[in-house]
Amino acid sequence: MNASVTIDPSIDTTLLEGLEFACRPDCGLCCYATPAVDRAERAELLHIAPESTFVSDARGGTYIAARPQGGACQFLSQNRCRVHAARPFPCAVFPVIVHAGTRFQASAVLSCPGISIAGRADPGSSRALPPPHGLDTEFGRAKARCRSQDGRRVLASARRDGRRVERALEREGLWVPTLQVRESLRGRIPLPDSSDFPVDDPPELEEGEEALPLFFDDRLGPVAIAGHAGGWQLVELQEKGGVRAWLGVWPPPTRMPPLEAAAERALRDYLAYWLERDALFGFVHMAMIEEPSGEDVLVRVTRELRGIGATVVARARVRASGRGGISPSLAEADIERGIRASDADLLDRAGWTVQL
Repeated sequence: MNASVTIDPSIDTTLLEGLEFACRPDCGLCCYATPAVDRAERAELLHIAPESTFVSDARGGTYIAARPQGGACQFLSQNRCRVHAARPFPCAVFPVIVHAGTRFQASAVLSCPGISIAGRADPGSSRALPPPHGLDTEFGRAKARCRSQDGRRVLASARRDGRRVERALEREGLWVPTLQVRESLRGRIPLPDSSDFPVDDPPELEEGEEALPLFFDDRLGPVAIAGHAGGWQLVELQEKGGVRAWLGVWPPPTRMPPLEAAAERALRDYLAYWLERDALFGFVHMAMIEEPSGEDVLVRVTRELRGIGATVVARARVRASGRGGISPSLAEADIERGIRASDADLLDRAGWTVQL
């Protein structure tokens, strides 16, 4: 670690304020993943469950292997974790997610059905919000990791990456400070319009169930959205892997559907939440380096927010169709379901900020 870099182990928790969390024991959605483990966590898991299997990536990261064909973590059994006391950091803090960039910032993965969405105010507003409720254990683990040597090392590395990105954009005359972008867009969050449709299709089922965006259906459990020749199909997944049931195929919207007033407010609040996430700028800055277009940060962030909104609306429309919805307008509950079907998938992208 560079000794000249001052590392602040505190976490900005603004985006947790006003949220409430209560885990749903019947869910298991967060276990359809391959969580990262450090050396100590891996050793503890092997001590408890010697049959544990792990996978590695090209950068040397180690992860708990999930069951094949999009199945759940090998330790999930009838929606219960067999190694709960030794679960690794990503599992212990979920639905809290901490990104390291120029600081540590915590937000919530809003795909989790146990985290509140309704009533969450625009985080850029001046109205004070109550502290989060039900997240004490998760936040305590996140705070400890940020203070650890490994956490500080990750933040130092992310800061160096951020400086390199900033300098590269400055040389092209494209750099706009993050705070300036936020101040420009707070209070006038851009909503998608018909020019933002159709959105990109999700992967097709043939590409592997593990690549599909997931959401929790309160009637069925984990459900995936897959691309299909006839539109988008919804498939119910099973813990052991593979598809339990094909639920149907519905066409995604090709233009912006009308939103009820409460639905529009819910979508604006969600996009305002994204504007305050450091991860958004990590994605945008990296894209500007990899796919230069001459557009500055403000333009790219505006387009990114509209794209996020369009994805939420498209998935909301398909979910509504799958539930037998026939109204041409989307209601607030529909937008919430669209957020649930999108947030984890939207967060799972590469940028110079990293997930701790």
